[in-house]
Amino acid sequence: MSDAEARAAAVQTCLRGLLPEDVAALCVPVRDASRALYPEERAAIARAVPHRQDEFSTGRMLARQALARIGHPPAAIPADDRRRPVWPADVVGSISHSSGLCAAAVAPGGRLRGLGLDIERIGAVPDEIMAAISHPEEIARHRATMPEALLRTVLFSAREAIYKAYNPLTGSYLDHRDVVLSLGGTAFSARIVAGDRPRLGGADRIDGVFAEAGGMVVSVVAVPAPSPTR
Repeated sequence: MSDAEARAAAVQTCLRGLLPEDVAALCVPVRDASRALYPEERAAIARAVPHRQDEFSTGRMLARQALARIGHPPAAIPADDRRRPVWPADVVGSISHSSGLCAAAVAPGGRLRGLGLDIERIGAVPDEIMAAISHPEEIARHRATMPEALLRTVLFSAREAIYKAYNPLTGSYLDHRDVVLSLGGTAFSARIVAGDRPRLGGADRIDGVFAEAGGMVVSVVAVPAPSPTR
């Protein structure tokens, strides 16, 4: 097993521990999976550089494998005009790539209302990015709880997972600094502090979980579907 395969296996095992049981999640090294693309998917990356084409095709390949695991037939997952995956109407999903790895997760739409997944290599977030995305109190509050490089990666990765769950549900942009994060153990909670941003179900808080695996931070936000009314 190569180093990339070992890291991918560690991330996949981590995802299974972070996500609900009926969510399918996979992670593999990025490869050329263009033969598995549907025509509308191929059109979405026709002008992309080869590395981006490999990331895209690997993500779609994984997404269809995950769909099969929840009993969903194969389906195209094109990109919209903002490069977001367009999932089948009866599922929710999320795709992430970082440092040569790609991960995808899908769930039945009746189980989850929204899903955000992000993987980031630990140590890949430099000072200038950290200053641009975070609030000083977040660093000060949590610096003693974990190494600096890990903390930076968690604060960045959690925000990415939050956005991936939030944006499809609200149609609204959410800037990194529109939320303030609190970390506790392997959980995070984001408080929306921008007054003009829509809330999810009227709440200004979004919760998620994270873990470290294979030299990566893995962050997940799973928004439950509303309970059926009687």
